[in-house]
This record gives sequence, structure tokens and C-alpha cells, in this order.
Amino acid sequence: MSRGVDGSVEQEYTTNGGKIPVRWTAPEAITHRKFTAASDVWSFGVVMWEVCSFGERPYWDWTNQKVISEITLGYRLPSPMDTPISLHNLMLQCWHIDRHKRPTFAQILEILEEYVRQPALVYGDGICLGNPTTANVGFSTFGTIPRSVDPTVSATQLPLDEFLKLIGLGHCSMKLNMAGVSRVSDLVRLGHIDLLSYGLIAEEIQMIRNALKRPGQVTTLQHARSRPEHQRLPGYHSSPQARPAVLTSSRLATMPRVLSSIQASNKDSFFV
Repeated sequence: MSRGVDGSVEQEYTTNGGKIPVRWTAPEAITHRKFTAASDVWSFGVVMWEVCSFGERPYWDWTNQKVISEITLGYRLPSPMDTPISLHNLMLQCWHIDRHKRPTFAQILEILEEYVRQPALVYGDGICLGNPTTANVGFSTFGTIPRSVDPTVSATQLPLDEFLKLIGLGHCSMKLNMAGVSRVSDLVRLGHIDLLSYGLIAEEIQMIRNALKRPGQVTTLQHARSRPEHQRLPGYHSSPQARPAVLTSSRLATMPRVLSSIQASNKDSFFV
């Protein structure tokens, strides 16, 4: 979509009208009509989702307005059935709301080639893409292969409510309790699809997975919480209002129903 950027200082293409394929288009491209390589990365993530879902229609029978609204609120397409978490994580990286934090096509190519060379990596959580929340824990530098993490049970010994509050997901406690999940150890055994069916979104699930893999940080947060306010670690706040920004929607993210063959139509795009 970002055609003609090679000779542009801004490295972007601005459309002067016409239709935009909303389901495949990055939010900033819809809003400002500016297409870049980063907005193409977003589109690539959607195409990747289509391939993994065997041609399912992105966002199913949602209207264009609903697609835009839900994406703005933080919704992302769930992992297609039987898709390795690593591939869905790559899609989520492509759908980062900040276009500057999305991987480049060169980095995506490097990762996919690494999966071809080492197929076993596909069935892990994936290769780090430099996310500041994960880059220093269990992963090496940007775009390289994850290092092994020493297992520990310290995180699983915490009460579920406390564990979720420490990682900024206290609002998920009720959803999990209603689903019969009462211990952190239960989270270890649950699959991605299970947690989606309980009402968690992909980003919340990934935060839980990351915390279970870096229990040392959870322990650090636990110790910080017990200190006086002025001694706490920078960036840590016990106040619920100051917890990390995550989507608090209670919408249930379930696997989409299989639609009958849907022919391409003008419903997937609109004039801007």
C-alpha cells in the first residue's frame, strides 16, 4: 500500500481519496490516510492471520465502524485454532498501536527464516522483537533467539489474586474465578484458547505467560510492594489507578464461528 516511498523524505504515501480496505489497514493509515512500511507490516500481520485461519475473514461479520472502534480500544484478532503461540505473538507485534514499535520486514524475514532453520522454535513463545517488557527477561538482544530460563516455583506459590495484581491484571481475577481457576498453577496448565474463552484478551494472556516465565521479576514486585512508599522501585505503584495500562474490557474473546464462503465485497472498505 505504501507505494512510491522510495524517493520520499518522509517515507510515506498519502492517499487523496478512494476506498481503504479497513480490515487490513493500520489505524494511523485509516485516520491520516498516510501509508508507510510500518502500516504495511500491520497488513502483513492480518494476511498472516488469514493464512493461519485457512482463509477466515478478518473480524468476521463485523462492520467497518466496529472494526475501527474495537482496534482503537485494544482488541486484536485471537490466535487461529492450532496456531503456534509464537506465530500469533508475531502477529501481535505487527499490530502494535505505535507504528515505530512494529518489527520491520527485514526483522520478520529473519525470524521466519530462523523458524525454518529451527522448527522447534515455532512451538515456543517466539523470538523477541525488542519489546521493552520482555527484552531483558528470558530473551537475548533484538531479533535473536530466546535464552533458556531457569524454572522456579516462586510465582506459582503466590495466591492467584496477588499474582494478578502484581502484574497489573487484578481486573482479570473475577473472570478466572468464575471459570474455576483458583491457583496460579492452574494458569500454567491452561492453553491460550482456554484463557480466551474465559474472557481474557491476547495481550493479557501474554502478560501472564511472560510473568510465569520470569518469576524473578514477580518476586521483585512482591518485595517492592512490601516496602514503604518512598522506597519502592521506580515505575511501580500499588494504587489500582496507576497500574500498567491494559484493556479492562470484559468482552469475551472466543474463537470465531466458521462462516460460509463470503465473497469479497465493498463491505470490507469505505471511502475516506
